[in-house]
Amino acid sequence: MLHGDWHMEIEQAGLHQVATEDPYNTTENLHWEWSRLAFHWRPGQFVFKGDLDVNVRTASKYDDCCFLHLPQLCMTLDLTWLCHGNPHDHHSVVLRSPEFLPEVPVGQQYDSYRAFRSENLNLAIRMDLTRPSGEASQPRILLYSSTLRWMQNFWATWTSVSRPICRGKLFGNLRPSKKKLGQHYRQLSCTALFPKLQIHYWASFAQQRGIQLECGQGHIFTRGTQRLIPQAGTVMRRLISEWSIVQMVSDLSLVNVHLMASPCEENADHRLDSLVKKTHLLSLSSLTYQRHSLRTAEEEVLLRDGDDVLHTHQLHLVDLRASWTTTNRDIAFGLYDGYKKSTVLKRNLSTEALRGLKIGPQLPAKKPRRGPPSGHQPPLRVIVPASSGRTERSPSGGASMLQKLIEETDKFVVFTEEESGVSEQLCGIAACQTDDIFNRNCLIELVNCQVFALGSTRPVAPLSPVDFSSQNP
Repeated sequence: MLHGDWHMEIEQAGLHQVATEDPYNTTENLHWEWSRLAFHWRPGQFVFKGDLDVNVRTASKYDDCCFLHLPQLCMTLDLTWLCHGNPHDHHSVVLRSPEFLPEVPVGQQYDSYRAFRSENLNLAIRMDLTRPSGEASQPRILLYSSTLRWMQNFWATWTSVSRPICRGKLFGNLRPSKKKLGQHYRQLSCTALFPKLQIHYWASFAQQRGIQLECGQGHIFTRGTQRLIPQAGTVMRRLISEWSIVQMVSDLSLVNVHLMASPCEENADHRLDSLVKKTHLLSLSSLTYQRHSLRTAEEEVLLRDGDDVLHTHQLHLVDLRASWTTTNRDIAFGLYDGYKKSTVLKRNLSTEALRGLKIGPQLPAKKPRRGPPSGHQPPLRVIVPASSGRTERSPSGGASMLQKLIEETDKFVVFTEEESGVSEQLCGIAACQTDDIFNRNCLIELVNCQVFALGSTRPVAPLSPVDFSSQNP
């Protein structure tokens, strides 16, 4: 165990993260690029300060982009080792000779490091962009539809089960594998603080249709826990990891959402055209979202007795302004149509499309057998099956299923419930004493909200102020 502080000042730092399982891959990777990086390490904590750019590097120039730009970022990683003793006080470890070991319970062995062996690990990630240093540049996120698909493949590669390498009798390595670090995590929390944020999403690299989201100061916090589920069977298999979100809190201010469309075709340099038309879709002054995990029965009873009632999802919107015009309709339908076409194309080009085809097994060619000459062939025996009222059909999929349905219609079953005795329990009294609300799921609060609709026939539709609170138990 190392103790102390470690500081580094780096002008440029880069990390290439392989995005495929191909060991010879040189084009598909995720590039983390730091500028003016200040690194600080202390026991249980890593601090990174600098400008971070995350780039998607692909073989195609249409998929290569800088999708994340975070200037003046302060990222802190806190590691909390869960053990019986102080995980950073290793001076308390006392090594003893086997001849002078203290008495231990029967069936246990003495371990000098027992109090310092971790059972689980909690990881807390904090990303702070609110460092006051003059005129700060705006953090931005750039996404294409192909970027989202690439991220799905990258996440599948990153979370896939690693294969055993150089293990087994052939390599002389029969030691059992150690527990992976990913299965050692018990709780993971992430916090993001930013003064302002800009997000662009384009349906294609041609930038014909897209969505722009801008917001002011914001705060996002989420916490999840991991549960390891053993697999059934006698064969020892790796535990199944299941993550669940326990808590999520989001607080955004001055949110503006615009739909964007380009009236011209793709330009030569493949850049954002100045003639891109933006139309207002949604804006609000404050957005607050909270998500709480399911509570126990004792906590529900305490909440019912009190005045405050918590819901699983709580959404609070203030000064919502929404507009729906024919231009917004065309752009929204164009985005949805492009998404549906890409989904159908992906399904048709995948192996899932071939699973519906069933090809009959090909019988291997039989080798000719040596037998008596052709003049002494034994007489053929013909077996005629007993005739039945139904005609025999080829055992195809649809015919066999139809035949089963016809056979099931000939079987009539009558079920009668026999009374086993008069029940002494009064279900009515028990039902009256229980609460009708099992779980309070959603709570949506709208304060001073207005909707504007402009059609092709009417020039202007009236605004409608709304103060509304909706609950969904």
